Amino acid sequence: NKYLPSHLLTPPRVKRHYSHDQKTPLRKDINRNQEVDKEGQEDEEATTAQPEMASNSDRNTKTIDVPPPSPSEDATDNISMASSASADTDVHSNTSPSRPSSLDRQGLAGIMRGDSVISLLDCPGRKTRKKRENRSKIGGRKKNRVNHGLVDQFNWSGHSVQHSVGMIRKMRMEESSGEDTLQYEDFCKSSVSPEAIGRTLMTSQSPTKNHIYSHVSSASPIDTTSSHSNPNHNLSRSERLLGTVVSHLEMNEYEAATSELEQILSVFANQLDTCQRFGEDVDECNENLAKTLHNIGIVHILNGKFEDAAAQFTRATDIFRNLLDKSHDLDLISVTTMMGLSRYAVEDFTAAKKYWDEAMTSLKEMKKRKKTVAFVAELLNNIGCIHFETGNEVKAIKFFQDSLEMQRKAVTSDVYDHGKPPSKNMLMKLAITQANVAYVNLRLKNIDAAIKAFEYCQKDYELILDDYHPFALAAMDYMVLAHLLNDDKKSAIMLYSKMLTAQIHANEGGDNVECTQTLIKLNMLQAKKKDKKSIRSCLRKVQEFLRENEDPCQHARLEKLLKLSGIVVL
Repeated sequence: NKYLPSHLLTPPRVKRHYSHDQKTPLRKDINRNQEVDKEGQEDEEATTAQPEMASNSDRNTKTIDVPPPSPSEDATDNISMASSASADTDVHSNTSPSRPSSLDRQGLAGIMRGDSVISLLDCPGRKTRKKRENRSKIGGRKKNRVNHGLVDQFNWSGHSVQHSVGMIRKMRMEESSGEDTLQYEDFCKSSVSPEAIGRTLMTSQSPTKNHIYSHVSSASPIDTTSSHSNPNHNLSRSERLLGTVVSHLEMNEYEAATSELEQILSVFANQLDTCQRFGEDVDECNENLAKTLHNIGIVHILNGKFEDAAAQFTRATDIFRNLLDKSHDLDLISVTTMMGLSRYAVEDFTAAKKYWDEAMTSLKEMKKRKKTVAFVAELLNNIGCIHFETGNEVKAIKFFQDSLEMQRKAVTSDVYDHGKPPSKNMLMKLAITQANVAYVNLRLKNIDAAIKAFEYCQKDYELILDDYHPFALAAMDYMVLAHLLNDDKKSAIMLYSKMLTAQIHANEGGDNVECTQTLIKLNMLQAKKKDKKSIRSCLRKVQEFLRENEDPCQHARLEKLLKLSGIVVL
């Protein structure tokens, strides 16, 4: 048989064979044919063959030197030797792999359940894309200044998933590390402030001078260096590898993280094989495999490999469904939710809705509903995105509003009822859903409702984001369109001026792409329709910008602005 290190072959509950005194485990598998020193090492070999169980007080004085097995030894002999060495006997003993942690359960590397709230900003919707495609087929589209091919062929859903998940993940990581925390004074200006909710914070949360609240992740940090700094600290191989995975994810090294997770998967696959051969219970092994597959799928989502992610989630789902232990219901719901996310990212909206509806039904049947409020809010928002994509905008708004209600309940429960510190990711998710409400109302020409929702969105994101952040700029771009539809050009110009100021400060000057695109938009608003020279100059700048910039988001925004400004008919 092919040789594998013994710690990869140790089942979690292997029956041990004991000697007649029932205290000393037998070690039948030690190679007694090795060369011994002529100066009496035969006695030492006999001691090694049947070592007594060392007490805690004797660990530092007794060393059990077991010769390593050769590659030609039978695999079952290796298993016997591994199972006989207890982790409590020697820190270098062969131990069973520990149970893995789900990345999105413990908040490892900024990933948390309930955080995958999708933003619709810039997304034209599948209905609009189909109209353009049909218009192109019949040759009815006139030549225009915007590259519709770039806009139509772009994977908007995949972009929305990566952008939204990455944005909230980055914010959670910054807060958990203490780099960027939410001040109490800022929280009191948000849409879920004590005044807005009608509640008061607990005594422990009352404001003090220069007091800052930071979000503390529920995950216990994995110290991958402790085994080197402290030789008595024992970590299983899977634990060490998971610590490396988290380190790679913190550096956005997704390929390296995937490679480490695949090694963990091989550890648990060997564990399952061993348990099956020895007739042991395999539920724990299958659980370990399912959680590791789930983790691999999450990394694929972050890396934009949505089909690969779906394949891993499918395997994890099949395993979790076969586990009889109901304590894994939330794990199954999490995998199902992420499966829906991977299908949404490739515009398979029918499959995505099927998975999210299934997850929603399971959450409603769970008894511990208080722990799943954020989960429900995420699903409601994302199902609303599907309704928008499939052309049911009114129903989409209803789901977004339900999501906002659930998010406020989550904040009330965490902050006001249980005294948890308010965090930036709470406000970010609220801002994303408010922006979705505003964006869909804008598409429906419900201008007053759109402006009101954008103002609520702005109230939250201004407390946690700089004005030059991509989400803030996108929100302001669409607020401009809402003001133009409301014949309020003054407010639109003020917003563009605010954007330009922020971009100049962020880039230490105005000689950059971001400032150029905002200046072009300002010129379009200030150009007089009767001044043909001004219009030509403006259009020339737009054409130059579009040739040099292939960002489909900016192309989509310019298209809408050109329509509303009346400079050119598309």
